[in-house]
Amino acid sequence: MILSLKRVFRIVNGSTPDSTVPDYWNGDIPWVTPSDLGQLTESTIVKTERNLTKAGYTSCGTTLVPQGSLVLSTRAPIGHLAIAGRSMCSNQGIKCLVFRNPGSQEYFFFQLHATRDLLQSLGTGATFTELASDALGRATTITRCSRRSRRKTRRRPTATTPGTMRNSTSTAWRRKARKTGTRSA
Repeated sequence: MILSLKRVFRIVNGSTPDSTVPDYWNGDIPWVTPSDLGQLTESTIVKTERNLTKAGYTSCGTTLVPQGSLVLSTRAPIGHLAIAGRSMCSNQGIKCLVFRNPGSQEYFFFQLHATRDLLQSLGTGATFTELASDALGRATTITRCSRRSRRKTRRRPTATTPGTMRNSTSTAWRRKARKTGTRSA
């Protein structure tokens, strides 16, 4: 099934606390940046270069996203991607994709990684290219159908299904013929 990303994920923007306030930094809340994603050698991010304190977290309006969310750089550059290995927040150069329903992180990670060029082409801006939340949300993805949804979409024979009208008619005729004792040649 093809859906827009905004139907599969809740897109969460990041934010940066005032870097001149020392009480906001060196805490235990991971704060991911595009630089952190660019240095990764695997698909999961657990540690970040900088961490926020509780005061830093509440000061800037960033959002803590759950473990398993996808973390995507949307500027400088567009397209670095990771799976959050723990709850974390991000700066404004990152969009976090939080699953609306349980999904396969690896499946969507590799699918988005494969569409990196498309994501980059959706970016706009004169000074530096940035992928806006609404443009990201309109991008489409292919979702895997669950067994439950596949059952719902199976084609059931009806009178308008080719070939079934004849079969249902001949079956009804046979039943009627048995009851009345008539036979055809």
